[in-house]
Amino acid sequence: MQITLPILQALQTSVSQIFRTAYRDTATPITQLATVVTSTHNTETYGWMQRLLEMRKWVGPRVIQNMATHAYTLQNQTFESTLGVDREEIEDDTLGLFNPRVEEFGRVAARIWERLLLDALQVGTAGLGFDGLPFFSASHTLNPAGVQSNLISGGTSVFSEPNLELAITAMTQFTGEDGRLLGVNPTHIVVPKALEIAARKILSAALVTNGGTNVFNGILDIIVVPDLPGAGAASVWYLVDLSAPIKPLILQVRKPVQLVSKTAETDDNVFWQKQYIWGIDCRGVAGYGPWWLAMRFAGA
Repeated sequence: MQITLPILQALQTSVSQIFRTAYRDTATPITQLATVVTSTHNTETYGWMQRLLEMRKWVGPRVIQNMATHAYTLQNQTFESTLGVDREEIEDDTLGLFNPRVEEFGRVAARIWERLLLDALQVGTAGLGFDGLPFFSASHTLNPAGVQSNLISGGTSVFSEPNLELAITAMTQFTGEDGRLLGVNPTHIVVPKALEIAARKILSAALVTNGGTNVFNGILDIIVVPDLPGAGAASVWYLVDLSAPIKPLILQVRKPVQLVSKTAETDDNVFWQKQYIWGIDCRGVAGYGPWWLAMRFAGA
């Protein structure tokens, strides 16, 4: 097949359509855990403030709430991936072999944001949050009366009713700087594929094994993240509150994924190497929101 300008234009249209479809249809479940922020600079600073105290009876002058403000900065990073195809593949009309590569290219592009969020979640015991402590820590000091923990370790079972009850109770008891409950309401559990069946048995069954009512039935939605570690690390799962606009994680996007082609006959890659090239790039970073919206459980 002789490659002409109309053929190249048709090829470019096909690549763009296949790429967009694969990008759109790729599942990225962990993005549910993130507040998506559009970035306009290389770095963005978030002024996370402690929760406002409740209204009081107005007696005398107003009482100004001098709350602590934490500066939390995230610097964008740049990512790229490049796909090349020999011109002779097009000349020999082997698009049946080429199209699946374009589909995979689209899936790779869609999953970059999930990868960043997954990395942030998994290193949460070391990655620092807005209070200067690891996001998952046993030493958070939002309430001056004492430390609070969103990190549970130990337990006799990977995933069980007692452990789930322990995590739910701990999250609902988080208090603010005024000593009052923060009103955290766990809505979802995040598990690897290896724990999906165990989670569904506990959260979806109407009855327990002895015939009694299952009190956990329907109280949480399940988010299964296949890329979370399975065997050997399946004792780690997360409990999160996604009921508010602010989520446990932050996805800061400076530049969405962009597809660029170099397919002109005068492009050096075509002229010298007889290779058509498509590239994708984006800029962004993942970080942490309020620590009290997530709990990490690591079994024994």
